Amino acid sequence: MTGGDGAGGTLEAITRQAAVLHAELQRAVEIFVHGAPDTEATDVPSAPVDVAVLELTVDGWRHLVPTESTARGALGALMHQRFGDTLRSFPLVLGAVGRSDLATDLASGRADAVATGGDTDRAALARALQRVDLAAGTTLFAQGDPGDSLYVIVRGRLRLVITDAAGDALFRELGPGQTVGELALLTGDPRNGTVVAIRDAVVYRLGRNEFDRTARSHPDVTRTMLATLAGRLNHPQVRGDTHAPPQHIAVVSVGVNGCGRELAEALARTMDREVPTALVTSASIDAAVGDGAVDADPASPLGVRVQLHLDELEERHRHLVLVADEGVTPWSLKCVREADLVLLVGRAGAAPTPTRLEEAVFDVARPITGARRHLVVVEPTAAGTPAGTDRWLRTRDVDRCHHVHLGSPEHLSRLARFVTGTPVGLALSGGAVRAFAHLGVLRALGAAGIPVDIIVATSAGAVVGAQLAMGLDPDRISELDQQAFGGLGRMLLDVVPFTSVFGGTRFNAVLEGLFGDVRFEDLWLQFACTTTDLTAAQPRLHQRGPLRPFIRASCSLPMVFPPVIHEGHLLADGGIVNNLPVDPLLGMGRVGLLIAVNVTSTFYDADEAYNYQDNLTLARVLNGRLNPFAERLVAPGMLDVLMRSLEIGSKSVETAQAAKADLYIRPDVSHFGYTDVAAMAAIVAAGEAATRDRLAEFGAPVVAFTR
Repeated sequence: MTGGDGAGGTLEAITRQAAVLHAELQRAVEIFVHGAPDTEATDVPSAPVDVAVLELTVDGWRHLVPTESTARGALGALMHQRFGDTLRSFPLVLGAVGRSDLATDLASGRADAVATGGDTDRAALARALQRVDLAAGTTLFAQGDPGDSLYVIVRGRLRLVITDAAGDALFRELGPGQTVGELALLTGDPRNGTVVAIRDAVVYRLGRNEFDRTARSHPDVTRTMLATLAGRLNHPQVRGDTHAPPQHIAVVSVGVNGCGRELAEALARTMDREVPTALVTSASIDAAVGDGAVDADPASPLGVRVQLHLDELEERHRHLVLVADEGVTPWSLKCVREADLVLLVGRAGAAPTPTRLEEAVFDVARPITGARRHLVVVEPTAAGTPAGTDRWLRTRDVDRCHHVHLGSPEHLSRLARFVTGTPVGLALSGGAVRAFAHLGVLRALGAAGIPVDIIVATSAGAVVGAQLAMGLDPDRISELDQQAFGGLGRMLLDVVPFTSVFGGTRFNAVLEGLFGDVRFEDLWLQFACTTTDLTAAQPRLHQRGPLRPFIRASCSLPMVFPPVIHEGHLLADGGIVNNLPVDPLLGMGRVGLLIAVNVTSTFYDADEAYNYQDNLTLARVLNGRLNPFAERLVAPGMLDVLMRSLEIGSKSVETAQAAKADLYIRPDVSHFGYTDVAAMAAIVAAGEAATRDRLAEFGAPVVAFTR
């Protein structure tokens, strides 16, 4: 290759990099002046790459200039040939290529050439903005630092962590199009939180003096900033999560004989049907940029072209699925560094041994990413219930675990909804036998094409929810539960009036028959149940470990069944604190459609007026119930009183929980007793009817990846 050819290639890389940098800068100016856009990318017209653009972006392309004097001289000569004598007016460009001797005194107005529509104020703002590259894991500023600047995010993802005096932390994720640091800049107070790059990011810094000058010439800037802060205060977090949906999803094979590539291809196809999604591999990079591009130094012209290619893909697609190589390669490391979410993909039944890549990128002392991690176990069949997931989790710190059969469109669609932050959440209340109405709700939802991805349930609702999460359909659950609970009266033989009326032995046997040794992490659907910790006087959420004991605890109505001992604490019915667990569901992660089902009802209403006195005696009970000639005794049963007392205790909470649901369903089950197992079919029908009516009123909700 001749020197001229080399200079031409370098100048091409510089101009391409300058075009990207200038588009970033224009976007940063637009975001700063007008606030965060409604879309992920701001549509800002890009100026042609002339020497003024090169001057404005010089710090971003200076590293591409060769250090060897002959090559640098050839580049300077080529620039002079292309841009003519105007090059003399741009000393930063000349200095970068070693030709400062050509500079003139005409440089004072160089940035005005970049102004849009002659707006010199914007040109001044563009000059004032300082580009900052943040590697994954880098701290932008720390809580307590001076608030002397604000930042505009144009690429990547940042995490804001605010720690209060009690040591509790609030997390928020910020992405392209958003700003951070405004509050401290406006008030003059120290930073109220710490901001760390989750993945490699680019931000533009504006200092206090430059902000003051811009605010004087653009009064709308201050109003825009105040509106942004007010919006964050009014909506402190995205419902269910502070994590923004990921743009870059890295897929990493884990364990022996991993299958990340197969999963990535299937997931990208599923996502691309509804949102533009690109599958990116080392082979596709080399094909688009040139052989060996994935191994090139990021600062070299070829390495810059790789980043430009990724930037172009990101402009055209909502999501990029980045497939890491099997080993510790530059491309694998880049995939993880670029990721907002990392999917660790293993094959069910294979040895879950951590790979060298896992050890390299997730080292506890020096992780190269702050992105969330999900484990995806690829199952050989969609039948039965997965097993052995805890072996994978022992050596991996992940936020979620998914089970997927690659031949199942339903499984892939469910994973796509979790990846994009749109899973369908279902909160199920307790209600003893009335909880069988949940089965009717599930049957009607299925008929309407509405899937369920994540379930949080309490008390008897946990029994139904766990069975659904195991992969059982509503009809099969109804059949099993009719057999299991049909002999509920036999629990009378289990009377042990010490800690509670019933000893729980027979109920434990029923749950053992339904759930055996299944664990939360082995379920097809994400599932959690709630309990009330009587020892610590607080609610508890359970989503790891053996299923049966926690469902038993969630159903342990005080005075009816003894509480369950767990780690020295007494766990009782979750409905004591919150019988409609919407908040616990939201706490598990971002939710798209949220459905809440409440099977509580008004208090027991007898066909006749109650006729007992407050000094109800055993003789009065026996006479009113056994003597055919005596006045019939009309009084609420003990379980009715206990259940209603439980419901009243969380009544105020229930109203607030219901208001957070998109679809709130409350079947009419008030005429069924809490122990009326014989009415199971009618209770199921009531749930189905209520759901059909509610869907007709609500309209068919749009669920992602079901079309």
